[in-house]
Amino acid sequence: MLFTSDRLGYRPWTGSDYDTLAGLLQDATTMHHWPAPLDDAAVQTWLDRNVVHFEQHGFSRFCCVLKADKTVIGDVGVVHASVRGQAALDLGYIIHADYWQQGFGVEAAAAVLDWIAGEQKLPLGQTIVATMATDNTGSAAIARRLGMELVDQFINANNLHKQTYYFAQSLAELTGQRR
Repeated sequence: MLFTSDRLGYRPWTGSDYDTLAGLLQDATTMHHWPAPLDDAAVQTWLDRNVVHFEQHGFSRFCCVLKADKTVIGDVGVVHASVRGQAALDLGYIIHADYWQQGFGVEAAAAVLDWIAGEQKLPLGQTIVATMATDNTGSAAIARRLGMELVDQFINANNLHKQTYYFAQSLAELTGQRR
């Protein structure tokens, strides 16, 4: 593991993780708030993009593993992305539905932000954003618990034109709230 939190370990995705990642991104319940579960090609693109992002930047979305039994339960991290047509550092977290309502989303997102700050992968003044459909109350609650501020709402053409929350906060503010 690259780093850990109380119950979870985090490691970069590798090229051999396709089946594991597909089990997460192709689960209909887990991907309920996405336009659809990802097809095989989209899973491969997701995997390849995150492997390359980690190689180029030293951070990405990470494979999230239960420390107790090594079960992969999610995908969490920060990537360079285009959000509302502008370059952004996008925090994302997908926890398998079997593990919802157990605090893993907040634990994982907080651990990634703390690791990025602690390893100085990004300047502390850098703004981190998170977006989710307004009907995704669980993800919005995680963003709020992390200390992110709801800045705006927009119609997301990439997600069935759903009304979407736009949260943002500096890395310093996000990590300082837990120290």
